[in-house]
Amino acid sequence: MTTTKQNNVNGINHLIIGGNPDSDNILIHIPGIGNFKENYIEHLCSFSGQYKTIYAIDFPEQGSKGKWQIGVMVDLLKEFIDIIANKTIKNIDLAGHSAGGIAAISYLLDYNSKVEFELMNLYSSKPDNLDKSINEVLLNSGFASSREKYRKIRNIILYAPPDTFDIVFKKSISRRLIHAPQKFLYYTTNLFINYPIMFLGIFRSNPYFHFKINKQKKFQYFRLVVENHKIFFQYMSAYKTIFELYPNFNIELKKMVDEILSSKNIILQYGSHDWLIKPFFGRKTRIIKNFNIDDSILIIKHKYLGHMLNRKLKFDVNMNRQMLKNKDVIQATKNFIAIIIPLALMVL
Repeated sequence: MTTTKQNNVNGINHLIIGGNPDSDNILIHIPGIGNFKENYIEHLCSFSGQYKTIYAIDFPEQGSKGKWQIGVMVDLLKEFIDIIANKTIKNIDLAGHSAGGIAAISYLLDYNSKVEFELMNLYSSKPDNLDKSINEVLLNSGFASSREKYRKIRNIILYAPPDTFDIVFKKSISRRLIHAPQKFLYYTTNLFINYPIMFLGIFRSNPYFHFKINKQKKFQYFRLVVENHKIFFQYMSAYKTIFELYPNFNIELKKMVDEILSSKNIILQYGSHDWLIKPFFGRKTRIIKNFNIDDSILIIKHKYLGHMLNRKLKFDVNMNRQMLKNKDVIQATKNFIAIIIPLALMVL
């Protein structure tokens, strides 16, 4: 039977899932926005035979220190790995769901809070040639420059990462919500998101699923309790994922990114209805094009699955679990971990 225990390292809450004592590999899993580590227990236990230890992490404002931003998640992930990656660990695999997937690939490319801050300042200054300025900032910031430092990272497993945060929170709306009263956000999100989740939790199938609304009357998005909604929406309205940035990179930057990505094994899995909120006919084509920033990334689309479904035609309203208990997703991940990727897997 797989064992689990709660732990805390330097203020970073995490769940330790026991695995195969004969393995010298570990897996670190990063949750999506509003999710928390307990949502992923059943999914992660499926891989306990492949790893010595599996770490399921809670990150900023979801139980751990710091404000919620992808760059902060990257900084904390580096801090966490520096602490636990001792000499007995041969390989480290990173897995991330949704925004956690963005954090995993951002970690690999040093797209941290320092780089984010410099880009945010650039966006606010509105230079005439924005793409050229972005390239200059990234080339001078340490972005995509730490290939040797991450030599223990073997596999990157991405589950349904958004190619743009404009899909998660439309940027035009985010800019308006910067100035919204906190009470308005608190009651509105409770009415349309949080209370329905609590009610539909009656039908949950995940024994680990527990959801509460914060008593501090702060803006809450699923499990994410936002301390400062102005900073949050300023960030959401300006942040660009690596998938958005890559097409505008110059030759030098693309080469740097390609060298790092091609040196690792990367799998990206998503559902056929993932991130298709915008009703544009070209959206399905664009999402594949955006994901495919490097030919070495294995991209698998699972049929009938969207970001908020577990199994085909299965009534499970715990949206926080999303697509992670699907047997095809689990099997594809197991095959990838074992570096056994048959051609048939490409057409799931």
